[in-house]
Amino acid sequence: LGGSMWRVSCQGEDYVYAVDLNHRKERLVAIGRGGTPEELFHRPALLITDAYNTAQLQPDVYQPAGGPGRGRMQQWRGRPAGAPAGGGGRYGGGGGDRSRVERSPQGAPWELQLLDVIMRTMRNDGKVLVAADTAGRVLEVVLALEAAWAREGLPYPVMLAGPLAGRALAAVGSLVEWMADALQRAFEFDRRNPFDLKHVRILAGPDEAARLPPGPAVVVAPLESLAAGASRRLLAAWGGDARNAIV
Repeated sequence: LGGSMWRVSCQGEDYVYAVDLNHRKERLVAIGRGGTPEELFHRPALLITDAYNTAQLQPDVYQPAGGPGRGRMQQWRGRPAGAPAGGGGRYGGGGGDRSRVERSPQGAPWELQLLDVIMRTMRNDGKVLVAADTAGRVLEVVLALEAAWAREGLPYPVMLAGPLAGRALAAVGSLVEWMADALQRAFEFDRRNPFDLKHVRILAGPDEAARLPPGPAVVVAPLESLAAGASRRLLAAWGGDARNAIV
């Protein structure tokens, strides 16, 4: 699910080891699980950390393309090219809950920016390749896409590629007690595992994404470097079309 932070006591002194520390609130995990950050970092004799995330700014609201004043989701009101009319979601296609569609997402700025790129590309009848690692951050991306597709009732395919994708999600799904409080409460309420995905589909083989029919689609694929794996194949297949996007 995430990394570990250690507070070690030796001969009456406390030492905290916390590298690659993420101070942002996210969907999947909460900082300092098993103890609050205040308890973890309370006056140690030695703190071992880094400055990897210190320069990151967290604006209150992400301003999408088109400038301020449009709201977080206003730029998504148009229907993508080729989308069927009617249906429950903002783009049609059925399955969307109208009472939820108009609700703005409470995601992090990076999440809103990612979804903005995806929706603008899909409006242009393009495909989106999200190059990600095989574990870790990709889990946060998958949850964000699952929530967006459920909220908007989008009819277009969204997929997760990778030879171990199915096994990774199955393993993560068994660790609900270590996830963020909101996911734990949702699991306790309706007994639905957050990684029992209804919209994000696991690709059966490495070449399946390259055989997708024309039209909008989103594929999350390793490797993040685009040097090998499914992301490299999709880069070759989709990179020549100006309508497509690579994140």
